[in-house]
Amino acid sequence: MRDDILKLFNLQGYGLILYKLEVREGEVILKVGNPRRGAYCVRCGCFTRSIHERGKWRKVFHQYALDKKVYLMIRKARYFCKHCKRAFTEQLDFISLRQRKTHHAEQQILKELRGQSFKSVKEKVGVSYPVAIRVLMKKVTPGRVLWIEEKNLEKISVGIDAHSFRGTQLVNTVTNLSSPRPLTILPDNRKDTIKKFFSEIPEEIKKENQGSMH
Repeated sequence: MRDDILKLFNLQGYGLILYKLEVREGEVILKVGNPRRGAYCVRCGCFTRSIHERGKWRKVFHQYALDKKVYLMIRKARYFCKHCKRAFTEQLDFISLRQRKTHHAEQQILKELRGQSFKSVKEKVGVSYPVAIRVLMKKVTPGRVLWIEEKNLEKISVGIDAHSFRGTQLVNTVTNLSSPRPLTILPDNRKDTIKKFFSEIPEEIKKENQGSMH
């Protein structure tokens, strides 16, 4: 039964143990553990079973399902490498170091962004704009658009919005206003960068959408 629950929430294949499932208003909490006793040192690659200390339980976002946000409660052990003579934190396959989102969560956010606006994703998945933009910036090449995918749309109307990101840094997002959905992120907010982006739009796309690219 517990294995079926892990499979239901896309956690199969990681060797996890489900300790507890808790359903609350608007969210599901899965408390999971790693049964492996030992880890490979992140510096030298040597295997060790010597535990330095147990980490604290952390709540991380995993996905949106069944009209609820699904979170994992996990904790990572710190091991002591006898070769390096230093402690290190174990790494789990489904989440990057120091992240509050699993890889599956990031994939779901990207999938939602392919067909919806940032606002729609926030309303549906409950992910804020800064979180969505960070995920997008990790996965896309700034300024690059796969125009071949956009050719199947009846109309493309390009819009550029500047957003505050990490305090004073501004990020320009390029959106197809006809969808609406984000197309890419520009590496900076300089005028030359914006002009370069428009100049690199394929001529075929420009001809089919004359007057709709501003």
